[in-house]
Amino acid sequence: MGLEYLEKYALHESRARASRRSSLGLLRRVQKGTLAYMIRSKHSIITGLIALLTCSCGLENSTKVARQAVDEFHRRVEASERDAIYDQATDHYRSLTGREANREIFARLRRKMGKCTASQNTGLLVTSNTQGTYVTTTYRTDCEKGPLEETIIWSVENQRVKLWQYNATSPLLLVD
Repeated sequence: MGLEYLEKYALHESRARASRRSSLGLLRRVQKGTLAYMIRSKHSIITGLIALLTCSCGLENSTKVARQAVDEFHRRVEASERDAIYDQATDHYRSLTGREANREIFARLRRKMGKCTASQNTGLLVTSNTQGTYVTTTYRTDCEKGPLEETIIWSVENQRVKLWQYNATSPLLLVD
């Protein structure tokens, strides 16, 4: 078994080296300063700029939609619309937090913190990978009994956001 593995590994490495040599040969054929080199360079720069602009527009839309979702989320928390929060969350959120646990989380939040009034955005991070696009928003929320730090992660699909994860932090939440 060990020898067979080593032979396969050696064959793989040999092919990888040949592929790298072939790629390097192609790069050497287009000499710096030639017309072909300048065309290749300009094409790469233009392609990169288009990709950057396309991504930045998508990210800007994602952050705008996420900020609107945070306002709606806070309105629902204050109105004790716990089931609406749960129903419109992602499957990921619902798999981690059952309906009853979701009700208890937001009931405890209201009981411990009192009415929350103003929220200030303290951070925003957009992440995009093979599993999707996520916007992490952090807020400092002023409540009757003290400040609350919130981290809300949204999953973005087709310009719509769904609650993916919610975390609230305050020393008041830890004591009864």
